[in-house]
Amino acid sequence: MPATRWPASQQARLQAAFARDASTAMMNYDPYRPFYRVALDDAEQHEITISQHSGEVVKSTTRMQRILFWSGSYLHFLRPLDAIGLAEARKPILTWGALAALLSVCSGLWLGVGRWRPAWLGKRPYPNGSSNPYRALWQRWHLWLGLSAGLLAFTWCLSGFLSGNPWQLFGPQGSHGKAHQHGQPPLPASVTALPMAQIAGQLQAKSPAPAVELNWVQLGRQQQLQAQDKQGRVWLLAASGSASPVLQAGFSKDDVLSAVQNSQHHASIRAAELLQQDDDYYYSSPRISRAERPLPVWRIKLADPAASWLYVNPQTGVTVLQVKQGQRSLRWLFSALHNWDLPILRHRPLWDGWMLSGSIVCVALSLTALVLGWRRLTHRKAGPRR
Repeated sequence: MPATRWPASQQARLQAAFARDASTAMMNYDPYRPFYRVALDDAEQHEITISQHSGEVVKSTTRMQRILFWSGSYLHFLRPLDAIGLAEARKPILTWGALAALLSVCSGLWLGVGRWRPAWLGKRPYPNGSSNPYRALWQRWHLWLGLSAGLLAFTWCLSGFLSGNPWQLFGPQGSHGKAHQHGQPPLPASVTALPMAQIAGQLQAKSPAPAVELNWVQLGRQQQLQAQDKQGRVWLLAASGSASPVLQAGFSKDDVLSAVQNSQHHASIRAAELLQQDDDYYYSSPRISRAERPLPVWRIKLADPAASWLYVNPQTGVTVLQVKQGQRSLRWLFSALHNWDLPILRHRPLWDGWMLSGSIVCVALSLTALVLGWRRLTHRKAGPRR
């Protein structure tokens, strides 16, 4: 995660060293464990989670984001079950619970559409002249909300059910995300032994803007010391291992393709294209910053059994994203339906308005269902049934 994610701070203090907590319990954090948590004294009270393994910042949150996590994501994924010793049972509970919710929504849609009689569909309206058979307030609103938000609730339940890849429907998912320098060996000691005075001199001589991050990157036999500013711009400070002089940060197409092929057990490359804009699987969105999905990027299609696509940053040689065939299918069934990562909705405030309005309508639908269900369960007739 680049340094653009948090502001300058007068003081930073180490809060804890840990391997796992509620916010880093997901499997995609496993390559980075264990962690340090550092607190900043800025106005938004940032907390930075740093990998002890690689030194990378893997998470940065404000106080408001942490409040939203505990009141939203923590409950949404039933994380309290982990705290009471049911961590292994949590995924089956989520899977079967989502399936039950999906079947409930399907039954509601079936019944609602059957009871709806709009004249413009050629159906005869009810004796009161309405297309809605109910006169009681809760029943009427439940039908209208079900017809207007039921399909949205269906997409959320379906995508939530499929997100856990139940019964391996999409095959073994494996790694999905960043791969560190294609599994390169540690940097040579001779490369990292540059004196700080020399590095500071390079920064003063070559820096177009104040640097906030220094990184040694390696691809094949080449190593580069790169600096980065708050806008994510990268420039070269030092380089070694190349047969010809290196004048700017980044690696050639041949170097990238050779490193990818070696790291993928010599799987042949079907196609390689330098993307200057997003595609359907590599994109920025309200949930994914441009810093996490930099452009340009090499899209490399492999001829391996999983039909993998790699997205490699040409400046650093890092595989930013790796998607297999099953993951590309899941992208449309989960991200498109659950997070609404669609091209038309990738910009704010349009995405925020869609998600907020959809959530409010679905909450109202759930509320009417709860009221009707509670009334049915607690209903008592005055006399015996005849």
